[in-house]
Amino acid sequence: MKLGKRSTALFTANQVRQFIKSILVGNWGKGDIEFEKRAKERLDTDENYKLYSTPIAEYLNAVTEACPVMHELAQITGGVDLNRVSVRRNEGWLVLTATGLVVIGLNRT
Repeated sequence: MKLGKRSTALFTANQVRQFIKSILVGNWGKGDIEFEKRAKERLDTDENYKLYSTPIAEYLNAVTEACPVMHELAQITGGVDLNRVSVRRNEGWLVLTATGLVVIGLNRT
C-alpha cells in the first residue's frame, strides 16, 4: 500500500513492519514465519521485552531529535498542523519513506 499525496499518515502499517523487522532481527525482508519465530524468541518474557523495547525507544527518540524533519513532525499534536506531514513527505525526505525507515532500523548500534 502507498500513502496518497495528501495523506496525513506518517507511514503505512507495512512500512512500520519492515522497520520492526530491520531493527529487531536485522533483516527487513525476512519472511513472516521466520520473523515471528525470532521475535517470539527475543520478546517472550516481560524482561526480554523491556530489554529490547527500551533501547529501541531510546534510539528512536535520539533519531527524532537529530533529524530536523522528524523532530518537526514529532511536535504535531493534531488539527491543521497534520497537513505538514504530506508537505514534508512530498518534498522527498528519505527518512519519511519505507527505505528510510529500514536504513534507520539497520543502523542502530
